[in-house]
Parts: sequence; C-alpha cells; structure tokens
Amino acid sequence: MARRTTPPPPSSLSPAPPSRESGPRVTRRRAETRRRLLAAAFDAFAELGVGRVRVEDVCERARYTRGAFYSNFDSLDELFFVLYQERAAAMTAEVTAALASEERPARGDVVARVVAALSFDRSWSLVVAEFTLYAARRPALSAQLAERRDAVQVALARVVDRAVERGHLPASMRSADGLAAAILTIYHGVSGEMLIHRDEARARAWLTDLLSVLVG
Repeated sequence: MARRTTPPPPSSLSPAPPSRESGPRVTRRRAETRRRLLAAAFDAFAELGVGRVRVEDVCERARYTRGAFYSNFDSLDELFFVLYQERAAAMTAEVTAALASEERPARGDVVARVVAALSFDRSWSLVVAEFTLYAARRPALSAQLAERRDAVQVALARVVDRAVERGHLPASMRSADGLAAAILTIYHGVSGEMLIHRDEARARAWLTDLLSVLVG
C-alpha cells in the first residue's frame, strides 16, 4: 500500500498565484494611475513646453511604464484634452456656484462674483497658450480644441442667461451665448497678459474693469 505523504507547507518564497481583483478595486487603481499621469503631464507641459514633452517624460515623472500610459491615453494630445475638460468643468462649477441666487444679482455683484470665481493659474494659462499655437498648425487638433471651447461657452451661457440683464448690450451679445463668448474672450486675453506681467492682482483688477464695462 502506497504511503500517503502530506504535501509540504507552501514556502513564503514561492510565487503566489495571480489574484483576481474585484472590479471596483481595479477601477480605483486605474483612476489613481490616470491621476498621477495627468499631474505628471501638467508639470512637464508647464516646465518643458507643450511641444517638447515626450511620453517618456510623463512616465518618468509619474513613475509608470509606457504601457501604463498607453493603457489610459492614446496620445499626449488626448491627455491634454482630459486636462482641459477637467479645468473647464471646475471653472463652470465655480461660476455657477458664484451666481447661484434666488433673484437676479445686481450687475456690479455679478462682475465681482465672476471675477472671484475665475482661476488665474499662470502655469495652466501658459500650457493652454502653447497648446493653442501647437494645435493651430494641425487642423484636426484645432477642430477638437474649438469643439471643447464651444462646450465651455455653452455651459457658461446657461449660467449667465438668468443672472445678467442683456438688453443694453450690442446685438451680438444680447444672447446668452454671445455674452458668454465675450466673457471668455476677455478672460483669455487677460490670462494671456498675465503670462507677461506675472501679476495676478493686476489681472483680476483689469478683468473686473473690462467686465464692468461689458455688462454696464
């Protein structure tokens, strides 16, 4: 009769079988990977310049492999648009919260609230300016950027539609969409000037004056 032997206890040095993680845990890990890649890319864009950043630069800063990058993004262009969407959503949410009111606020109050809600992040303004020039020479990218800017304008139009009286404005700005376009044009222009002057207080004061002239 064959002698039965008890299998030896597994060694701690033996490789453990691969575990099958649950869906939510995988999702959290993937979200963390994307967050770190996005943060690393933003830092690289701001420091090196949009046109000089390589996928390897982002991976090195985030401490991930190229495989991790390409499992989350098809390209650096796609990654930029994710950053853009996040910033745009945050800006719209801030302005919406600032203008939330049961009654239409006074014009001066509207300007003060909007200026306080808008972000003046010099690094982000620099990245957007560089990507805009980069995309301007590439029709497909230019179209994508225009589409996303239009989406921001539509979202802002919904906010100002109820908050701002527009009867006194020029015909091109009497619609909520026209006014939103004017506000964003002024904001982007002032943000661009801040890249040169490096003075946020001056930028906010100038934006306040310009928007005050716009809405009356």
